[in-house]
Amino acid sequence: MTADELAEIGERLFGEQWQSPLARVLGTDARRVRAWLSGTTAILPYTAFGLLLLHEFGRDHDGTVHLRPTEEGHLILARRRGAG
Repeated sequence: MTADELAEIGERLFGEQWQSPLARVLGTDARRVRAWLSGTTAILPYTAFGLLLLHEFGRDHDGTVHLRPTEEGHLILARRRGAG
C-alpha cells in the first residue's frame, strides 16, 4: 500500500481529519500514521489488509463507518444497519 492509497482510504473513512481516528482504530498513534505517509516507516502487509477490509466492509451505502468500543477499549466493526 502506498502513502497515497493510505491517505485516500483514511479520508474516505474518517473525513479530512482522518489520521488520529484511523490510528485509534488500528491501535497505534498518529505519529506512526504520519511516518507511513512520509515513507519513513513501511505500511506492513497485515495493516494494509486491515485497512482494505475496513474500507470495503466497514461502511454503509452512505459511507458511514460503524465502529463500537469493546470492554477492553478496542474499536471493532459494529453490525451495519440492515445487516442480517
